[in-house]
Amino acid sequence: IHSFPTRRLPILMRELGSMEIDSVLVEGGGAIHGSFLTSGLVQKVYCYIAPKMIGGKDALSPVLGKGIEKMSDAVEITDVTVQNFGSDICVSGHVKQKKEG
Repeated sequence: IHSFPTRRLPILMRELGSMEIDSVLVEGGGAIHGSFLTSGLVQKVYCYIAPKMIGGKDALSPVLGKGIEKMSDAVEITDVTVQNFGSDICVSGHVKQKKEG
């Protein structure tokens, strides 16, 4: 798995902002999702779940990166909504921003 250059994401977002683009849909793999989360650039998430099980010790996660050591360090989602689309489910919500200091 290759990591995405996280240090460049704030530059990209500033450039998009200068073009008056204020909303970006990031549909990628686990590495890019992890990079955006690590950079603090995610405000809202949409997680689509299909009624299918995959897995195995080498199965990829929808969010890669360094991970966390304690559940208290997990990214929290607030204002959660759940919608059905046929047999699929969409869970969405806002990322709770961590307080500085």
